[in-house]
Amino acid sequence: MPEGFDIEDKSTLLTDEEVSKIGPSRKSPRPQYFNSSFKSYVTISQDFESFLVLADAGAKAAALSWIQTLVEFSPNVTQSDDLLKEWVETEEGSVEEVDGELTSLLEEFDKFRSAFKAGKFSSVTEVQRFLAATQAKLYLLTDMRDALDYRKRIRTKTSADLTNKGNPSDIDEELLSFMIPISSY
Repeated sequence: MPEGFDIEDKSTLLTDEEVSKIGPSRKSPRPQYFNSSFKSYVTISQDFESFLVLADAGAKAAALSWIQTLVEFSPNVTQSDDLLKEWVETEEGSVEEVDGELTSLLEEFDKFRSAFKAGKFSSVTEVQRFLAATQAKLYLLTDMRDALDYRKRIRTKTSADLTNKGNPSDIDEELLSFMIPISSY
């Protein structure tokens, strides 16, 4: 076993050949990166260190280049978020209004259908046609309800994404901080 590599630290992801390659490349202490969720620097795990040691130099160079590109790309996130927030608020009002109308129509149909009992006359052609005609547009209401449910899910997801998005400067700091461990191996 390579010096400085404790058997208890051995990842189950590694072959013996990989362990012997990684051992001499291990750093003590291991590099850190900024974790934007915790808003603090965290030491990279031994598994991530192993990944970096074994990673192809070209892949690491591409990662560093992409990090730089992402950090340099800084659209006006605040304006974009403000537009999305406005859309979510508008959509919420619109969805609630349409939901109320659809619910009212469906409840009214249920009342009609519960009250209208054809009984022994249900086999009469005109009764069947009448009932079919009263239900002819019902599929439109159910399709609209399905579309409305989809809009609600999109609105909820978008709202959650805006809430959980994080501060762009923290994200940039996290991205840039990954350059240190990537460059170290």
